[in-house]
Amino acid sequence: MRSEGELASCDVLSEVVRVYSQCGLVDKGFEVYKDVVEVYECVPNVYACNALLSGLVKCGLLESACEVYDEMLQRNNVSGSGADNYSTCIMVSAFCKKGKVEEGRKLIVDRWGEGCVPNVVFYNILIDGYCKKGDVKKAFLLFKELKLKGFLPAVEAYGAMVNGFCKEGNFGISERLMNEMKSRGLVMNFKVYNSIIDAGVDTKFG
Repeated sequence: MRSEGELASCDVLSEVVRVYSQCGLVDKGFEVYKDVVEVYECVPNVYACNALLSGLVKCGLLESACEVYDEMLQRNNVSGSGADNYSTCIMVSAFCKKGKVEEGRKLIVDRWGEGCVPNVVFYNILIDGYCKKGDVKKAFLLFKELKLKGFLPAVEAYGAMVNGFCKEGNFGISERLMNEMKSRGLVMNFKVYNSIIDAGVDTKFG
């Protein structure tokens, strides 16, 4: 069993990783992370690892992010250091932004029930990813599945679907979705309005 001093050292090192990552010094954060694991043989906590994951993804370092995430999965039996829903969310979003939506979806399926609980955030990310790839059909199937599972689509999901259908010239479904938003009392934010305007310009509509 580790002494109180060793535990405190692990907490301090984890905090260093987190602060470096959140301050934009991701390279330094990753370097300290490797030292924490390999040299000090400490296990960084999930908050530090998630901050590092987020920083690596923002810098486009997906390979390094995958390395950290895989190591987190291997530590899932260690309390407070394994991957949680947010960790998986970061990775799924990263894959989708790279156009690798199927890889992101597979990650969710593989993790279902193993620390990954289905929620509306995952659906929003995948729906947006498919729409940006131009695969509106798959996005709409997920949109329907979302409802069948008892979740209510968020503004972001509606915005992605409206934008996707507008770009396809399917303004009837777009209007229906906007009316559905209105009936639920959802307010379209600037991002949704912009997506509609952009789609209207692209399709000579508006």
